[in-house]
Amino acid sequence: ETLEHVGTVEFEGNAVEIAFRRDSRTAYVSNFREHAIHEIDTETYAVRRTVEVGGHPKVIHLSPSERRIYVANWASEQVTELDAETFTITRRMRTGEHPRGMAITGDGQRIYVAAMYSHLIQVFDRGATTERTRFHPCDYPRHLLLAPDESRLYASCSCCRQVRWFDPRTYQMQGIAQTGENPRSIALSSDGRWLAAADFDDSTITLIDTQENTHRVFPVPGANQIVGVAIRPGEGPPRIYATSWMTGELYVIEPVPETE
Repeated sequence: ETLEHVGTVEFEGNAVEIAFRRDSRTAYVSNFREHAIHEIDTETYAVRRTVEVGGHPKVIHLSPSERRIYVANWASEQVTELDAETFTITRRMRTGEHPRGMAITGDGQRIYVAAMYSHLIQVFDRGATTERTRFHPCDYPRHLLLAPDESRLYASCSCCRQVRWFDPRTYQMQGIAQTGENPRSIALSSDGRWLAAADFDDSTITLIDTQENTHRVFPVPGANQIVGVAIRPGEGPPRIYATSWMTGELYVIEPVPETE
């Protein structure tokens, strides 16, 4: 892992979020300003196809089968479903205000959507255009993740320096972990043990041990408003990647274990 710059994809507008197919040969990028999604060839860095989806698209998720693409449209109060083969819109799901985070069950039958400014998580059945149910997780829920075994639904709560988790079937809260100020993106390790949160206002990373129910906050010297976060796939100690909004930099954090 050299972290060297290997290529650039050029298009008008501004890229916000990205999702990859499992073979990593195709990426989907949301273009906030142009209200569109681009399909990218990751080997040639060429834009293959573009489709307009709705007002200011943000988060993108692929269904487990990779046959469908879901896009949260920040300014349209909807999630758009695309057919991945034809790259055409097949459904629009009505949401609350400013939908952003999404999570999809492994069988593709249920979709969770965080309507951030409605302070809701909405639950949709596959094929539906209206919600099955909704619940209030916290004010300003931003990012959603399902645990690998789907026993927990995690939500970053931008309002209150917390990550909360819920039973994805009963919607009852199971736990809370404190974070830095304004947690935004969150990421899980492959085994589901470690959860990292990007603390935007504090420019820190919070690392939560979901087995031991402990957490630590790590300063990131030089960073200014950490917004994106990922954890390297695989086993072993977590290696965290974080993006700094104001400096346009990628940071790598390897937490040092606490001494007794």
